[in-house]
Amino acid sequence: MKQDLDLMRRVYQRELAEKHLADPVDASRQTFTLSDRENNPLVADITLPLFIARGVKGHLTSTVSTTEMTIDDIVESAREFAEAMEQVDAQRPALVEEISELRKYLNKRVRSLRAKGLRVSGEIGIGAIPTNEASDVWPVVTLHFPGEDLRPGSFSFVPEGRGDIAAQLDDLTDVVTTRSELLDGLDKINAVGLVHPIVHDALGKCEGGTAPALAEIFRDPDHLQRVTDEQENNLILYWEEGILTGTIPISEGTRFVKGAIHFDAMPCSASEIQRGASLGSIIVLPCLAEADARIFYASGEKGERGYVSFTVEPMLFNSEGNLV
Repeated sequence: MKQDLDLMRRVYQRELAEKHLADPVDASRQTFTLSDRENNPLVADITLPLFIARGVKGHLTSTVSTTEMTIDDIVESAREFAEAMEQVDAQRPALVEEISELRKYLNKRVRSLRAKGLRVSGEIGIGAIPTNEASDVWPVVTLHFPGEDLRPGSFSFVPEGRGDIAAQLDDLTDVVTTRSELLDGLDKINAVGLVHPIVHDALGKCEGGTAPALAEIFRDPDHLQRVTDEQENNLILYWEEGILTGTIPISEGTRFVKGAIHFDAMPCSASEIQRGASLGSIIVLPCLAEADARIFYASGEKGERGYVSFTVEPMLFNSEGNLV
C-alpha cells in the first residue's frame, strides 16, 4: 500500500502543476496517510494535509477499498484530491477573511473568560473536508475546556457568525466555571483527580499495583476503560462528575456499580434499611473500614435483586497515581 500512496502523491503533484495551483506549502513535502476503519475492514480513509493560511489547517479526506487498488483507481483518487484542492483554493480569499474576523471575536471572548479564572481556550480551523464536499468549505471553531472527568475536553462546531460563538461560550460558562474552580483546588494540593475508594482498592489487585494503574488510566483520554486484575476479574472504569468510578465485582452475586452495591439477593428488604445508617450495617468492605460510608437509598426485597446506594468521600491522587 505504501507504493500505492507514493504513486498517488506523484500523480497528485502532476495534477496540481497542470492546474497551476500554488499550495501554501511545498506540495512535494505533502504525503497521503492511510487509516483503517475498525468497524469496516474493507474500507480505509486517505487523508492529505490542507493549509488555508498561517495557523489555519485541516485535511482533505476520501475513502478507498482496502482490497488491491488498480492503477486506474490510484490515478482517479489522486485526481479527485487535486480537483478538491482546486475547489478549496477558489474559496481561499473569502475563507481567510471570514476566519480572521471570527478569530478576533473568539480571542476577545476567550481572554475575557480566562481573566475571570475560567479554563477555556479556542481555535479556528477547517477540520476534515471530504473531497466530494470541497466546493463548500466552512470555518470550524473548537473550544477546549475541562471535561466532565476534569481532564482536557473539546467541542467543535460550524458557526454562522459571531452570535453562534457567543451562544456556545455562554452555554459553557457555568459548567466551565465550576470545573475550573475544582481544578484550582486540586492544583493547590498537587492533585489531578479523584477516585472512589472501592475502585482504588480494586486497582491494587492489578499487575503493578494501584499507583501505576491509576496514573495510566488518568493519562488515557478514553472516558470508559476496561482493566483485568490478577484474578482475571473484569473492571469497567469510567468517570462520573470528575470521580473515577466503575463496575467492580466484589463477591459472588455482589458488585459495585457507580456509587451503589448491587445484590443478586438482597440481605434484607429495603424497608428495613435506614437512610443515613452506616453501609457496614449491610455489607462489610475492608476498603471502607476507615471511611464514613452512609446509606443514601435502598431498593429491593430480601432475597431478590436490589441495590443500596451510599455516599463516601472520594480519594485524591496526583499525576503518579499516589494518594494525596
